[in-house]
Amino acid sequence: MLLLTPRYQTGTPDSVGAGTMTDSPLQKYGDGYFINHYFWDSNGIVFTIPASTRSTGTLTLYPSGTTPGAGVYEVSLFDPETIRVCINRAARKAWPVLGQHYVAHYVSGSPIADPSFDDWSSSSALRAWAAVTATLARNTDDPLFGGNVARLTTAAGYLHPPANYQTDLIDLRGYNVTVYALAKASAASNARVNLRYTSISGSATDNNGSYHTGGGGWELLSATATIPLTAQAVTIRLTNDTTGTVDWDSVWVEGGPLVWRHRLPAPLHGNVTDVQVAPIELRETFRSHNYQPWPHWRTIRREDAPGNQRHELEWTKLPPAGYRIRLEGPAPLAALSASTDEWEISDTESEYLEVRAALEVLDGTAAGLAAQSVANIREIQQRLLEWAAEQRQHITAPLIGGYSLGFDLHA
Repeated sequence: MLLLTPRYQTGTPDSVGAGTMTDSPLQKYGDGYFINHYFWDSNGIVFTIPASTRSTGTLTLYPSGTTPGAGVYEVSLFDPETIRVCINRAARKAWPVLGQHYVAHYVSGSPIADPSFDDWSSSSALRAWAAVTATLARNTDDPLFGGNVARLTTAAGYLHPPANYQTDLIDLRGYNVTVYALAKASAASNARVNLRYTSISGSATDNNGSYHTGGGGWELLSATATIPLTAQAVTIRLTNDTTGTVDWDSVWVEGGPLVWRHRLPAPLHGNVTDVQVAPIELRETFRSHNYQPWPHWRTIRREDAPGNQRHELEWTKLPPAGYRIRLEGPAPLAALSASTDEWEISDTESEYLEVRAALEVLDGTAAGLAAQSVANIREIQQRLLEWAAEQRQHITAPLIGGYSLGFDLHA
């Protein structure tokens, strides 16, 4: 673990009271040394320090009517929110160094975005799919393929592309197409694929495939329909028709028109470095082997609607239809938003991020310090340099309350 905060003092209080904290090691600092610093108590509450007394090692805290926790504390020159923002800003700027390896999968000839449920904005939300009535959750216990499956539970409902992704399916009009999807369910008459289109008048036609037979195993489900040229909307529903549990792993379309572009998942916006293709050897398992590089591609960015940009992979030469597509590239680290958030990074990466974040803290607070004297600014800079030198000797120092610059960076 690596401390990224200018930690002038940390320890356990000798005593606490309403708006005060006393710790004898603070007696080595002069009167007023910690004025305008921040005190972070063991309960995660942040106080400002309007006064500090050397003779007793006492900090006066604000809010004055609140008694801080009696556990381990930390004193910092910068407030935790500034620190968190600066860590995230540094990570964004340093993503080519700190980015995590990201893999996404598609099917050539299929217009479905994120067919293998790779692109999650949280543990309960996909970007290219939305749950209706049923509860959606990412499940990693028993994926048939890849690292995630989309699990539907709690109530009868379905998973479908939201409106802004359903537009990708409109070009299926005029074709006889089949939607395939891999599902796992313990109960029969629970999971099935629905291919729906809506007419000019607004009436919907549902084309349902056969139900999963139950038993808790993976099965390949499908639904087939000829989409009229006059259809105004086309969508796919992966259902959970009872209150049971259904896992969906991969979904794709066969029989439609040529697909020259695929929407990129958010982590790979502009970051694709490698594309490989392989035939689907067996639909029932969605397995492929012997991936081969496919260099005939480029990434583009275009505007769907005013202010809404769309990132896509565009083929300069189409791969064979029905092939698995594997996209790879570095993805930025997810932004830290809570004290329990963590990143898995190496020692070298944490050292790199430490320097970048410290510079962001100093730069980000420079405007607010403009009213102070040059001498005071130089003093702050010197303290940062002293802190950085200290960190070289205390690379594994423990963190306060699971935070480092406000958050825990695990190597």
